[in-house]
Amino acid sequence: MVVETFMNPNRCYIANSLGYKLHDKDQEDYISYIKEEFTGYIKEVNRYGFDHIIIIGELHYGMLFLDCFGRVFNLDGMTDALWFLGDYFKGVERVAKGLATDRVPWILRPDVGTIEEIKNAPLEHYTFPVEKKRKKKKSSRKKHH
Repeated sequence: MVVETFMNPNRCYIANSLGYKLHDKDQEDYISYIKEEFTGYIKEVNRYGFDHIIIIGELHYGMLFLDCFGRVFNLDGMTDALWFLGDYFKGVERVAKGLATDRVPWILRPDVGTIEEIKNAPLEHYTFPVEKKRKKKKSSRKKHH
């Protein structure tokens, strides 16, 4: 499998232009970092049939990458799904216009060796309700000494 990457400023620009934030740390030797930290992701991507990828970077629980045709993918380690995000240039255009990027979830069925689109998958995942902390009310009682 051929694995390539971009220089750091370009990686961040590409991810940001698609509405993603990379979570991998800046490395002096990014190639060594990929060899050490991305091995599991690369093997998983290879199981989907890719033989040439261009790594953009690491996300919270996965990896953002391009194939050699300019299509963008998010390998999601939490759901074991591969999210097809579409053509890079079309994705950038949609984000620039304030539109959401189209995402199509794929999953590998190892029992039959096929890749299937997940039907009726929620487009928003990892959304957790956030509750505001309630401030403690100061006691209105006066202290008597």
